[in-house]
Amino acid sequence: METIHNCRSRNIHVTGKKLKPNTKYYVFMESVDMNEFAFPKQLPVTMIRGAFKPGQIVESIGLTVVGAPRISFRTAQHNHEIGPFNAPTTVVDGLSSSYSGTSDFINVDLADLSNQTSPGHLGYVKKGMVLVNTNGTAEAQVGEVQLMTDSKGEIQFSLHIPDPVVAANPKFTTGSSTIRLTSSPINSPVLDPGGSSAETDYLSSGYATSYEEQVLSIKTPEVDRRLVETLDAVRLTQNERSENRTVTSSSSSSSSVVGEYFDPLAQSFLITAENANGTNSDGVYVTGGEVYFKTKDPSIPVTVQIRTMRDGTPTTVVVPFGQVNIQSNDVNISDDGSVATEFKFNTPVYLQTGYEYALVLSLIHI
Repeated sequence: METIHNCRSRNIHVTGKKLKPNTKYYVFMESVDMNEFAFPKQLPVTMIRGAFKPGQIVESIGLTVVGAPRISFRTAQHNHEIGPFNAPTTVVDGLSSSYSGTSDFINVDLADLSNQTSPGHLGYVKKGMVLVNTNGTAEAQVGEVQLMTDSKGEIQFSLHIPDPVVAANPKFTTGSSTIRLTSSPINSPVLDPGGSSAETDYLSSGYATSYEEQVLSIKTPEVDRRLVETLDAVRLTQNERSENRTVTSSSSSSSSVVGEYFDPLAQSFLITAENANGTNSDGVYVTGGEVYFKTKDPSIPVTVQIRTMRDGTPTTVVVPFGQVNIQSNDVNISDDGSVATEFKFNTPVYLQTGYEYALVLSLIHI
């Protein structure tokens, strides 16, 4: 079996949440600047002629040079946010569902672009690139490309891993690669006041994947981490041991302190083996639930998580598929807790018998 050392070229659909709203972000992969290869779901354009439609294939035009920017993708509904490209389950408020001759962006179907079953849909864009649909009825020019969070502190974008065969392209070895989204344009480990960042791991393998017969989950548990403060580390080179200590010379540097734990609003529960009908089970599947609110933020969503427990305290480990956001518009409030707010996980969450878990609610203000 041949070993593949470098990640092959493809597009990754990246979703960032709980970030600072209405802020420009920069993306790095293994500390390599990848902003040239990233573009947002709502791709800014200036229409030249015609109007696009959902489901059309859009491609860049011009001379094809090895290593030069080019792209082919499918358009989604103009106000699409989450769900099928032509029948979204969540839309962007205030936007029309259809395109026009004056549309200032193309809504890219990022799920299709990152789908390995559509190898022809691939690539990245640059400012000034001309895009046209395959039947030639619509044409547009790409505008200023940047990654901006919305009013909820969320962002969706495509990150293109370039062809490792081209010598000038950055290369990434197979295995685990860290993708970092940060408000620092130079990827500084110490953020300015009000700055924020998020990280995730991109896993790739040069070997055929093998599976065990019994699998509890096929998704790696996530760890909820928070940057709680930044401390200055000072190394003293000379001092006097006295009641009034005097430092005659010193050198200093800065380091980030990542808060691996914060005290969340949580409710613990135990999964028991005995069911209501008298039978025993090895676990349960949780599809959703109800929560009750008295107040809410006008724009920032509520994050619902199921976490593991240790020594009676919630950990930072989120159970696979056990996280969902409730948008502010969907949060119901009441003074007496009489109105429920329903939430549903995207995939049923498996919880093992005999283990204690915690339902955690969080609202991040930056």
